[in-house]
Amino acid sequence: MSLKYASSTSTPTRSGNADANGVLRRGRTAKPWTQVHDWVGLAPGVEPAAHSLYVKLKMFLNVDRGDSVCWPGKDTLAELMGFARADSLDRYLDQLRAVGAIDVEILGVPGRCYYTLHDEPAEAYCQESGYCMNGDRCR
Repeated sequence: MSLKYASSTSTPTRSGNADANGVLRRGRTAKPWTQVHDWVGLAPGVEPAAHSLYVKLKMFLNVDRGDSVCWPGKDTLAELMGFARADSLDRYLDQLRAVGAIDVEILGVPGRCYYTLHDEPAEAYCQESGYCMNGDRCR
């Protein structure tokens, strides 16, 4: 029996992944999705909340535009992080800047910045942090 994929609107069956005709059922898929490399979460001095903030910043990237810059307001980011105040982000933004995960350009409007997000660490990352680009511990 050959297997075929059905559209997401097909009626699911109770007999596992394939129906009697050999049609596989797929779950809902979503686009876009956010890809985050391991090195930011492994970097010494990056708290889990800073890593979470990095993920939230990545969610604001416009993949169709093809760059690595986003500009969400700090109030928006604070709300997504569950913080009552935007200045609660400063500690975590500082951690991300310190490891080279982001660059921040402050705009003329309070609470508005351009955030450039880096997928790969800077060249000196391994020497400074003790972790290689693939996330392994450097020897």
